[in-house]
Amino acid sequence: MEISVGCFFNIENDLYKLEKIANSGINCHLSFFHYEDFVNLRRYVPRNLKITSLHAFNSDRNDSINDYILKIDELKSYFKTMKVDQNTEFMVTVHPNHFGEEFSNYNYLYPENFKYKKKKKLLTPIHILKTCGRMTLDTSHLEEEWFNSEQLFRHLLMNTDILHFSQRENNSTKSEHKPINYPGVVPTGFILKTLRQFNVKEIVLEYMPEFIDRAISDYKYLNTVFKI
Repeated sequence: MEISVGCFFNIENDLYKLEKIANSGINCHLSFFHYEDFVNLRRYVPRNLKITSLHAFNSDRNDSINDYILKIDELKSYFKTMKVDQNTEFMVTVHPNHFGEEFSNYNYLYPENFKYKKKKKLLTPIHILKTCGRMTLDTSHLEEEWFNSEQLFRHLLMNTDILHFSQRENNSTKSEHKPINYPGVVPTGFILKTLRQFNVKEIVLEYMPEFIDRAISDYKYLNTVFKI
């Protein structure tokens, strides 16, 4: 199991976070909001950054599925030499703007709204698992009812490759992506105690930018907990 710190890179001011992660020698789950961010900012990514997996940008509304796949391939190719494990392919998390068999090699993010025939729709884990087999699970965005049933929550973890791990203090979007030791609705203690029972391949500490120092210290703590 890999442990990493998540970092969205969409403005040059984010560079200090990447440099801090790179200079600390810790693993990074690298994300871009838009393809243009990747094209314009990739040259700033420190070459000593240790990347475990990638979180792909949203597709452009004019992209065909093949266009989008080619862009993801470009993303993987550019950062290949910075991958921690050179013997494996990048795991790539995608947002379900396009949903179909063409994306069976990627991890869909859950929960996530997507637009279908101009209407917003929330994909269920069943939809994702039927298409992809595995998924990326984000605890900060997960509906609270999943936490209220241990059986349901175990079912999600059982089918999760990448866990975006953070706390949500309440149901407000302003309370999302807080450090895991904050009080809130996400059962972080249960997750830490039971995670070894599941085949989760990577835990990503996905905190708000102001908690970068806490993310680095929690990364070191989790590596101790899981003795990686």
